[in-house]
Amino acid sequence: RWEKVLLLFSLYLFTKKMENKEAKFKRIERIRELFVIVFIVAGLLIIQLPLPGPLGNSLLRVYLPGIYFVCLFLVFFALIWHRIVPKKWLASEMKFFIETLVYTTAIMFIVQFTGGTYSYFNFLYYLPVLNTAANLPLRYAIASSIFASVLMSFHLINYWGTAAFSNALSLYILNLFGIWLVTALGRFLVTELTIIQRRQQEFQVEQLRQLDKLKDEFVFIIAHELRSPITAIRGYLELITTDPKIKLSPNLKSLLQKSFTTSSKIATIIGLLLEVARIETGKIRFYFQKIDLQEAINFALHDLKHQIEQKDIDLTIEVPKETLVLVDKERLEEVLNILIENATEFTPEFGKIFIRSHSTEKQVLLTISDTGVGVPEDMKGKIFDKLYTENSKTGEVKVKGYGIGLYVSKQLMTRLGGDITVESIVGKGTSFTLYLPKFWSFGS
Repeated sequence: RWEKVLLLFSLYLFTKKMENKEAKFKRIERIRELFVIVFIVAGLLIIQLPLPGPLGNSLLRVYLPGIYFVCLFLVFFALIWHRIVPKKWLASEMKFFIETLVYTTAIMFIVQFTGGTYSYFNFLYYLPVLNTAANLPLRYAIASSIFASVLMSFHLINYWGTAAFSNALSLYILNLFGIWLVTALGRFLVTELTIIQRRQQEFQVEQLRQLDKLKDEFVFIIAHELRSPITAIRGYLELITTDPKIKLSPNLKSLLQKSFTTSSKIATIIGLLLEVARIETGKIRFYFQKIDLQEAINFALHDLKHQIEQKDIDLTIEVPKETLVLVDKERLEEVLNILIENATEFTPEFGKIFIRSHSTEKQVLLTISDTGVGVPEDMKGKIFDKLYTENSKTGEVKVKGYGIGLYVSKQLMTRLGGDITVESIVGKGTSFTLYLPKFWSFGS
């Protein structure tokens, strides 16, 4: 019991996590923007320290205004890039990569203004390289590292032809090694993080499977418990309304008949819930045998004739005798009952229902058509789904469904080795076609 509670709580946390995913991305954008600004302010304080190298302090005195300008540019760039440039202009990966190139170029100017190869700001090159290697695909990581390597080579120009050139070249090679070492480390971290995320996702998927299984078992138990009392209620109501010895006023008899009809619908829903639970928990079993299609249709119509007659619907059946199929009799009758009941419900008074069949070499195609309200074109792809989501006018996501009957029909037909399709025109009617495996014998 505690395990079920923990699983349900985990599902709740997972749902909240998905809902807050978009908000989380926005917060990350703001954090990156804030980090750039704080980093620049800290850098401005650090450059007040004496700089190393033969040209350090003399360069700083000359280029200090340039350093301030670069820092100011980065602040404005960060604000504009994250707040004004919309994501639809650039893919997220490309936007991130361009941002990295801009920061790397700015770092080149800062390093150049503070001593070049001898500047203690050379470590800044590692930051965008590591960031790209850890967050973007390999091609972007390599491009970023090459770009940083090329920019670092520009600092050697300051020492060309001087005695300090050999030392500057050594420092450049050391920094170059550091760049590619950081790139390799970033890719390694990406691989490790990917493995960890995959394991977390597998764990979450397994949790959801367990929760789904618990849900199906719960539905199965509840539906099974409800089936017995609703069957008893239907039996009592049928006895009261049909027994000639029981005298009832017309009004009371009408109310009891409506109650019987409602209880029958409830019993049907409970039966479908049980069927869904059996299908999704794998508890359903099939017994394939030779079935006369005409007999199966007549059996399915037995409980529906009263509804059809009440609405004065013209029912036409054109199924040749000895049309044999190889299916589970009970499951086929269940599908037929669902489809004919739907046709009856959505067909207005004095409408028409047609049940026709024709055979191919391997299949029997049974079509159940009506002159009912029809199904909108954009909904045909969702009609066999158990549930689907739809955005309301207010932007709220709503869960909807056409009823579990059609979902059950699709699942059963798939497991029977056949299929079911729908064609419909709004205002003119709907046609469901069942593709049933044809029965054949070696002597035929």
